[in-house]
Amino acid sequence: MMVLITLASIIFITSMHGQETHQDAYIEKLYVEAAKTSGAEFNNIDRISKWLRFYGEIDHLHPYYKEATTTLGLLFYDEQIYEESAIYLDLYSKTFQKLNRDNIPLMTKLADAWSKSGQYIKASEITRAIIENYKSTGNWTGFINQNHILSSIYITHHQYRKALACNMEILEIMLQKRIDIHDLATVYNNIGYNQTQLNEFNNAINSYQKALHLIDKSNLPDLHCTILINLANAYHNTNDPEAEIKLLE
Repeated sequence: MMVLITLASIIFITSMHGQETHQDAYIEKLYVEAAKTSGAEFNNIDRISKWLRFYGEIDHLHPYYKEATTTLGLLFYDEQIYEESAIYLDLYSKTFQKLNRDNIPLMTKLADAWSKSGQYIKASEITRAIIENYKSTGNWTGFINQNHILSSIYITHHQYRKALACNMEILEIMLQKRIDIHDLATVYNNIGYNQTQLNEFNNAINSYQKALHLIDKSNLPDLHCTILINLANAYHNTNDPEAEIKLLE
């Protein structure tokens, strides 16, 4: 009786092992088919189809899980299907505990995908985390760039007070660290824009005037023109038509 039970157990285990081996081979085949779509002869729809089929057969412990989620996230992003992109890049974000220079580029994409999906709170949370990472590691160029991104997210969603705070942080670091000083005119213009949106017209005029003093109109005629128009608009809102007309002449 014991011999029969043992033989039955061996047959069952062997059968299960055979099924697992067959399943592994099937998943590997799907992965190879998906990976092949990186060639120029495939379009993004083909790639998405293959990767989705592969992704549907694996779990979060699979060694190719990160590759599948990031690939799908980036493919949907390229197709401007931002909600789906955010879903898969968010799954990828759960595979690590800390931000680092290897995963920050994908997290920046995730923040942008969330923002373009109307999820500005999620977008701003991720971007602020990246900003803190750059601040703690002394990467001030990254700190400035991500604050520009965060400011744009806030402006898109009409959060002008928060956007103004971002630009004030940028200004502070630029002046302290002497980084990207050539962009100071742009930052003062951005500050003035946010102040205008907040009806702080006198502060905006002051910011625009600082921008004008820093800019070389021969090298940056478009920015110079933009600042003049913004300044004229601020004067218009303070009921100073003479100053407005003088600027626009």
